[in-house]
Amino acid sequence: MPSDPPAPAKPVLPEKTIGVRELKNNLTRIVNIVRNEQKEYIITVHGRPVAVLRPYMEEDIQASDQAFEQEMAEMLETAKRVGDASRKKWNGRC
Repeated sequence: MPSDPPAPAKPVLPEKTIGVRELKNNLTRIVNIVRNEQKEYIITVHGRPVAVLRPYMEEDIQASDQAFEQEMAEMLETAKRVGDASRKKWNGRC
């Protein structure tokens, strides 16, 4: 008889929840904990989660680099189209 499929893995949740006021009052200490101990915090406003404070990882750097390269390619393409259109408009007027 086939067994039931395994239950999906539970997501790893940040270790600590911190209110925005407490974060404001202890920002340097909390940022140092995040950086040095690789801890994550769920930031809350009035007890409701609104953001996650986590270490900046290698994956973030790679994603940022990829996004920058894509934006640059799009800007270069736009500049080329504008230049081409400008040359067409002014061709023969000088």
